Amino acid sequence: MALTETCRLYQSPKDVGGSAHGASDVIELNVGGQVYYTRRATLAAFPDSVLGQMFSSAAGELARDARGRCFIDRDGFLFRYVLDYLRDRRVVLPERFPERARLRREAEHFRLHELAGILASVEDETIVLFHENINSFRTCWQQCISVHLQ
Repeated sequence: MALTETCRLYQSPKDVGGSAHGASDVIELNVGGQVYYTRRATLAAFPDSVLGQMFSSAAGELARDARGRCFIDRDGFLFRYVLDYLRDRRVVLPERFPERARLRREAEHFRLHELAGILASVEDETIVLFHENINSFRTCWQQCISVHLQ
């Protein structure tokens, strides 16, 4: 079945009458219960990724929810960051983002290797900073104890 038969596609009013498979197709997604709207071209931005293959013009039948939205059984909260990456090729996360490892797992699932690599390097930097802070604290604590014991 073609994508137009399995998922809701929306076109802006200026595109009405145009091709149903044009780059301006807007797709309604249900990712783990979160609803997203995006263009097919955004989802297919990395052709070798899971999303690129799912939303290519040659894609087969896709799962859908009761309202006809394309259904992806993944973490709906984290998908917003995956979608942002597909749009901008950049990763912008909130400070003290506790879900970094889970987001990396999502990137690996979707075969977005560059995103997974970026997240891995950020995780490595965080681990190094954590160990540096622990070592600084340990040194400071040892100095405090030695001063106190004198």
